[in-house]
Amino acid sequence: GATWTLSAAAARPGTVTVGLSGPRGRTVDRRIYIPAVPVINPRPSVNGLEMISIPYEFTNNDAEHVFESLGGLQPGQLGSLIRWNPLSLTYRWFPDPFVTNVQIGAGYWLLNRAAVQIVLPADAQPLPLDAPVTLSLSRGWNQIGNPFIFPVQFDTCEVITPYGSQVSMQEAIGQGLLQPTLFDYNPTTREYEWREELSQIRLDPYVGYWILAYADIGLVVSPLGALGATSASPAARPASAKPGEWRATVVLNRAGQAPAVRTFGVAAGARDELDARDIVAPPAPMGAKVLAAFVEASGTGAARLVDLKASGSQEKVWCLQVTASSPQRDLALSWPDLSEVPSDLVLVLEDTATGGRYYMRTTAKYRFEMPEGGTRLFKISAQPKSEVPPLITGAQAQAVAGGNYALTFALGAPAALDVQIRNIAGVVIRRLVAGQAFPAGTNTVLWNGRSDNGTRVPAGRYLCEISARCPESGQASRIIAAFAVTR
Repeated sequence: GATWTLSAAAARPGTVTVGLSGPRGRTVDRRIYIPAVPVINPRPSVNGLEMISIPYEFTNNDAEHVFESLGGLQPGQLGSLIRWNPLSLTYRWFPDPFVTNVQIGAGYWLLNRAAVQIVLPADAQPLPLDAPVTLSLSRGWNQIGNPFIFPVQFDTCEVITPYGSQVSMQEAIGQGLLQPTLFDYNPTTREYEWREELSQIRLDPYVGYWILAYADIGLVVSPLGALGATSASPAARPASAKPGEWRATVVLNRAGQAPAVRTFGVAAGARDELDARDIVAPPAPMGAKVLAAFVEASGTGAARLVDLKASGSQEKVWCLQVTASSPQRDLALSWPDLSEVPSDLVLVLEDTATGGRYYMRTTAKYRFEMPEGGTRLFKISAQPKSEVPPLITGAQAQAVAGGNYALTFALGAPAALDVQIRNIAGVVIRRLVAGQAFPAGTNTVLWNGRSDNGTRVPAGRYLCEISARCPESGQASRIIAAFAVTR
């Protein structure tokens, strides 16, 4: 046996993995959870912004008292404290009454402009681990935090329903009372982060989280969840995709910010409309310049970071909206991994501002600019190849002046063409076009009525064979039109 004792220094709470190598090559690993201490070390950040909570009670919970080591929260000073008001749907800045007092279990945006270490005052007292704490959540987005100094597993929390009953987290999710996802903010990337596996969601001390409630409810955070977290448990593996399910990501690359990764796909039991399989985006991070989220086709509705639609054989369309608060250049969309997308689906990205369409299997990236800021809407469609309109249609041949014949046809997309004339026995007598690129729309190829050796062909029935290949989608099509040559 072995026993470890760790002394928590003035650092962020978290986990330490300790390993013991024994005889015969056997090893034992254990995770030890480090509790919070009343010191907040700044995290790496471009602008000193992070989302926090304070897992302590104070005799004097005035924000200026709690953050006195920061050097002041008044406008123009080194620090600022901001909190989202779910009733007014706006941010409130200190010294607004909504932010004046620091509440245990509440989340805040903190601006630590000088990146100084924050030492909490001497009256900071952790909550005892003998009773749960109920956090009141208003309908909509709420900023919350862990009221205890130890991590708490989110799935051990319970929910007080609008009717006063107390149910488990799984029951509350089943009743549609809240979105089963917590979002925290990474100040280095300036992006939200989240986990989709409920068993992997954890409330850590000092971290502020977003949670979406679909009704006025209470979130009961139990210290038993904190105590239970001290035992090691294997990480849950994501559930494997069921037949007919697939996911892919589209990435917005933007200057000065980390790439924004958004997920789209289909799933069994999902609906094309907003449902519990989708992940709704929290309010935009403070100072965000460029955002990306899936929306309804009209460009409205709840913004989604993950948009899963019903599985099925019909065409699916996702609408990705890019929003910029100021003019932006060097923006790009990419889709690095389409390996889960079935090969019989044609994926197309459409820029609704320009009308441009790009086949995603053969195009790796799409660059664009937003010279005036605002919004830009892109459509991603997944259509079975069997439902894709024919690449070539309407082929016909007719005599024209000078003894020539006009071979006319329509292309549904730009394509490379081979055009040949065959006699009625199917033998090729003239090769007119080989691999030549033609634009989408109506096209005409002229034939002078002569064979490959230059002699005039005799009167009779002939076949015009047109083969088209779209280099972007990989789609291929062939059509044969019969016509008569007269002399």
